[in-house]
Amino acid sequence: MTRILGCDPGVNGAFALIDTDLWTLALRDMPLEAGVKGKQKVSARGVIDLVRSADVEHGFLEDVHASPQMGVTSAFSFGDGFGCVRTAILSADASLWPIRPQVWKAATRTPKDKKQATTRAAQLFPDAHAEFYGPRGGSFDGRAEAALLAFYGALTLKFQPARALRLVEFPE
Repeated sequence: MTRILGCDPGVNGAFALIDTDLWTLALRDMPLEAGVKGKQKVSARGVIDLVRSADVEHGFLEDVHASPQMGVTSAFSFGDGFGCVRTAILSADASLWPIRPQVWKAATRTPKDKKQATTRAAQLFPDAHAEFYGPRGGSFDGRAEAALLAFYGALTLKFQPARALRLVEFPE
């Protein structure tokens, strides 16, 4: 059994888990906790527990960096969350694959725009369509991009889906 984890880091990020034996997809939003001034931040304990429960062999983490438009506090929080995910994957004895967005998006034919990326994920994973869109039509692009990262991981590791992936609950 090979389990591949995809992660879109950050407060609005998510995790996706593909099991290549069962061809299933599981999604989980980023675990959060209270941060400074009432803002949410990535929960290090929550991420560690999530990665361990997933029993992954490979973790594909979007290799992103703070942008000049971010404030100092936001940039620090973003980097802290990225580090939590990276450390959790490595501590689970999984191989870490940091992947630049340009690389995985090109390989999965995913547009740069987050809404279009959500549409692409819904095309590739029709069983998970409802998980990518809110009740009023808004998109959960963190979930979509995590699923696409996990799919990129499967392709990189030379796994070809035998059938459409079935949506399942994330392991506890």
